[in-house]
Amino acid sequence: MSAVGEHAEDPRFAAFYGLLVVEWRLGERLDAEITSALAQENRVKQALRDEVFPILEDRSRPGAPPLAGYHQLSAERIEKIHRTVLFAGDVEACDGTVLVHDAVALTMIQLGVDIGGTFTDFVVVDETEERTSSGKVSSTPANPAEGVLAGLQHLVSEPNDIGFIVHGTTVGLNSFLERKGTRVLLLMTAGVRDAYSIARHDRKELYALQYRKPERLVPRRDVLEVAERLRWDGSIEAPLDTESLGPIIEKITAEGIDAVAVCFLHAYANPEHELQVREILERECPGLSVTLSHEIAREWREYERASSAVMNAYIAPKVGGYLGSLEDQLGGLDVPATLHVMQSNGGTATPEVAVRYPVRAILSGPVGGVMGGVWRSARDRGGKGRSLATLDVGGTSADIGIVTEAGLVEARARDTWIAGYPVMVPIIDIETIGAGGGSIAHLDKAGGLHV
Repeated sequence: MSAVGEHAEDPRFAAFYGLLVVEWRLGERLDAEITSALAQENRVKQALRDEVFPILEDRSRPGAPPLAGYHQLSAERIEKIHRTVLFAGDVEACDGTVLVHDAVALTMIQLGVDIGGTFTDFVVVDETEERTSSGKVSSTPANPAEGVLAGLQHLVSEPNDIGFIVHGTTVGLNSFLERKGTRVLLLMTAGVRDAYSIARHDRKELYALQYRKPERLVPRRDVLEVAERLRWDGSIEAPLDTESLGPIIEKITAEGIDAVAVCFLHAYANPEHELQVREILERECPGLSVTLSHEIAREWREYERASSAVMNAYIAPKVGGYLGSLEDQLGGLDVPATLHVMQSNGGTATPEVAVRYPVRAILSGPVGGVMGGVWRSARDRGGKGRSLATLDVGGTSADIGIVTEAGLVEARARDTWIAGYPVMVPIIDIETIGAGGGSIAHLDKAGGLHV
């Protein structure tokens, strides 16, 4: 008998589900990647017996303070949780896979937010009232957090009822496409600094007579050399010369550099030197954003790895400032939920991870539409799924994705390019065209279409 079924008749167990974020996948399998360790049967029993029940009993005394981050549960909400847990606990009566998704949301509100170039869209799911609503407000490019807060306050009367927030944003992507990122210094192994500037010799547009390679995000004058060398197998040929970092630190301080990307030869095989450089730079230059290539793309091919690290460093300060501001303002509204940011691979991350690796969320906004297609596909044809195409039309662009019976289609890391730059991070295969609901089309005198 499962832990859920064993305790389902105990109302304290229902309250337990209002205090922990647990996702159960019952029936076919238990997905360890997205399921809390507490959801494993033996650990749930142990937690209930030794930790949760005593806390609930103590807090149930008249005048006892509520648990941190949560308000006292009403009788109606307890009843709602109890019914849900009781159903999910009867594993044998379940047909296929049953989800009790994000248990806090069983007593609170789930909120989805997607910031586009024209509008900021919201979906609000109130499990207590069994109601789903949506709305939109105009995006605020100067400070995207303002649009989020305006829509939240308009659609949710009690922000402290929000138990889960997932957020898709194009802040990082737009900063890159509009070239509004920060100035970056790129540190490379002495002797190979031009690998980033030379890039590749192939032509991405074979028949374009006036083809030009995209300008590098880091000009050659800002690509600096560090004395060190690793062999192909990660063994050290020349140790890191920390004195060669002296002029670099002086340049960072004198010119007010906010971000540095580090890409050393063969660091994917041995990251020791990159880690040492970050430790020194963060100690000597407090507040500096440092991106290490082996943490972004631990694969060979120096240009692609350098390009990925540079893109991460280029958008990191902008994304970090935005998410920090949004978190502070959500806290000011007493929202108890932790913010989750959509990643380009279809998963989510906490703001701490998203700020450190913003390039992983470069397609944070468009991915949400494809994940909706995955959800729809999984529920068709008796749960066996089906192939379908997703079309997400925004104000400035349209995104097209494919979902197969097997699930998501992921782009090959070495073939993933955004606006002419390679990005070696996991990304769902999405094609974007620059025509959306706000685009204007016309025919010229020769009958040619212009958008």
